[in-house]
Amino acid sequence: MYAISRKTAILLVATASALAVGTSMAVAKETPTCQALEDQCVKHVETIAARQPEADGIERPHMTRNECYDSYHVAESTGIWPAHIPFNFATSCTK
Repeated sequence: MYAISRKTAILLVATASALAVGTSMAVAKETPTCQALEDQCVKHVETIAARQPEADGIERPHMTRNECYDSYHVAESTGIWPAHIPFNFATSCTK
C-alpha cells in the first residue's frame, strides 16, 4: 500500500468534490489533445530520469515511456487519459 502525503490527500478530495459538482479544478480554454498529453508524459519521464538516476539505490514510483505510450493508446480509444497517481489524474482529451 502506498502512503500519500496530507497535501496529496487534500488534492484528491478537492478534485473528487469538484468533479462531483460538475466543475473543473483547472481553468482551461480547450480540452488538450491526447497527443499533447503523451508529449507531456514523455517529457516528465525524461526529466525525472535525468534528475533521479536509478543507480542511486532509492526506489521511487517512476513512470516509464511505455506507460506513457500505453496511456496514449487508452486515451485514443476512450477519450480519457488514465490516472497515474501521484503523477496525474484522469482527464479528458481530444483525438
